[in-house]
Amino acid sequence: MNVVVLLCAGPGISAAHAQLILRQAMLPREAVKGVLSCGSRFRDLQDEIPPAAEAPSARYPLYYSDFPPNAAIADCLSRSAGGALVPTLIAYENLVDAALPNKGFSLQLHAPSFPGRRGQLVEAAVIASGRLPADPETRELSHRFWQGDSDDAVPALETEALIDTLLRRRVIGRMRSRFRSHHAFDLAPTGIFDFADAIHTTGTRS
Repeated sequence: MNVVVLLCAGPGISAAHAQLILRQAMLPREAVKGVLSCGSRFRDLQDEIPPAAEAPSARYPLYYSDFPPNAAIADCLSRSAGGALVPTLIAYENLVDAALPNKGFSLQLHAPSFPGRRGQLVEAAVIASGRLPADPETRELSHRFWQGDSDDAVPALETEALIDTLLRRRVIGRMRSRFRSHHAFDLAPTGIFDFADAIHTTGTRS
């Protein structure tokens, strides 16, 4: 399962502060076990580290639920944002039900709705249909992404950037697949593997 980690700005935060913090907050490489630091659902590359900027004088809570490694991620984001984010533990039920104060950020995990690139960004369908207000460029690109070749990475990256900006959020990492074994073998991003391949790699006991 290709689960991404998102930093999301609440509606009560000014556009200027939301943009600044979303740009500054990021995970250093290998900072949190089990999380790959990256800036996209569709590629593993990390965004370029932005130039140092003055953090907002205001401080905002960064809500996260009590499941590892959320606390470690929240701590890293707080440091990278110059202390503008204050890690704040909240009940998982409140996070799922979006029962959060408007003036804060939240740490969220998003899993694909179904396999393929479209499953990673189903909001494109909602925008393309007009059910979610968006500017003409975002609506047009969302339509092209949803109706086009789902294996083409270029429109996926462009659409992702526009939609995440519209929804005031940013990908900061991806959960690594976990499987305990004495032997090493490759796992697909979905976490699915063929046991026949595993047996071929590790050998069998007589």
